[in-house]
Amino acid sequence: SLMLRLRHVLRLLQVSKEPTPTDAQRLLRQAMPGAELVQAELSNAVAAPAYFLVCSREAKTAYLVLPGTRNPADLATDFNAEEEEFGAGLGHRGMVRSARWLMEEVSPVLIRLYTQGFRVTVVGHSLGAGCGAFLTLLLRPHISSVFCYGFGTPPCIDAELQ
Repeated sequence: SLMLRLRHVLRLLQVSKEPTPTDAQRLLRQAMPGAELVQAELSNAVAAPAYFLVCSREAKTAYLVLPGTRNPADLATDFNAEEEEFGAGLGHRGMVRSARWLMEEVSPVLIRLYTQGFRVTVVGHSLGAGCGAFLTLLLRPHISSVFCYGFGTPPCIDAELQ
């Protein structure tokens, strides 16, 4: 069961590598029949990561998919590795700021989906995995069952946040 779930979320990460939302939707139809690309952002701004919000009405699932480094702005986010206060500890400044931006950008939609009975899952790779981990912690007070799958998650927290 876990292996099938991991295979499923890895397919979603493949969708996030597409250059346009239209291409992502086309691949999504093959990777996850019945799912829709609800919202997408292919940002070129520092601390404003790309994301894809995928929903399946039939399965009542919502996935926020966060790809790894895609462009020079993401590299700037990667290299912004100073410490930033987060909760009871410290985190990677670029990832913390990206997670806070995502919280402002997509949390209203995710919370609405959750209140409508959708299971909310964050999926990320590399930079997206680090941002997703922080975002999941920010979402937890609003979406108690939120879960995050991180692939290639970089070291981004101090011992206090473990």
